[in-house]
Amino acid sequence: MAHALIYHGKFERNYSRLKPASRTYRTIDGRLRPLPNTRVDGIRFGYMTRGKSEFVAVKADNVILRHPVRLVAKRHSDGKYHAPSPTTFGDRSARHLLDDMIAANKANRASLRALYARLHTSELAPTRSRSPGTGPRRVNTKYYNPDIEALEGNRRLETHLRLERSRTLADAKKKAVLDEANALRCEVCGFDFTESYRGLAPFCEIHHRRPLQDNTAPTYTTLRGLAVLCSNCHRAIHRTRPLMTVAKFRSKVWRGAYHALGVDKGTSLSFVDTST
Repeated sequence: MAHALIYHGKFERNYSRLKPASRTYRTIDGRLRPLPNTRVDGIRFGYMTRGKSEFVAVKADNVILRHPVRLVAKRHSDGKYHAPSPTTFGDRSARHLLDDMIAANKANRASLRALYARLHTSELAPTRSRSPGTGPRRVNTKYYNPDIEALEGNRRLETHLRLERSRTLADAKKKAVLDEANALRCEVCGFDFTESYRGLAPFCEIHHRRPLQDNTAPTYTTLRGLAVLCSNCHRAIHRTRPLMTVAKFRSKVWRGAYHALGVDKGTSLSFVDTST
């Protein structure tokens, strides 16, 4: 099923005038312009430009949002960027957009939830192989029911036994790496938080090359026994059994740019620096 994002003009000029049956919007010079026409069998989402470069969803079919939702192309429109002409996309992105609208608009929750019926649940559910001749499998909508809720936030006292780690040693490792390389880059993927998150102080996680639980008694750890990892690689390496070394994990498990580009790891890649 196809869904569409339809341009409704500038937010500052049109949002206060928006109505469920609106068919026009006002341009910057005050002229009325008809909404772009598109033929889709799914949900027609309305969006506006706010400020200089922000795109926000303001409407889903005839439901006007009290709190507009900032659009993210990768999550909300199959990676397609927004343009004055309608942007079409599939059920998965439409589901994400509805989820985010409901989270931000409690007053519209019932009306927005009703739009889940316009999605093809079979396209959202994971598929499993079936033996020939056994007929189609009924889709289990247990995990896709928008009405499922759970009570969270209760407080309870728990007792845990944890191995002590030296914060002083971790800080010393970070300082040593910063003094030598002027950056805290992950030793697996090379990610540097300060390059992707503006204004963030140098940050990383410190990984013990030899797990503390392997020691039968308290033991001394040196800076050589520690590694600088990003949060993703740190969590991932601890899911290997037995625990891989950083070098083995980097060469055997991490796929990095190869996975992002959809090519085999043996493919020769060349990268162009576009930062200048």
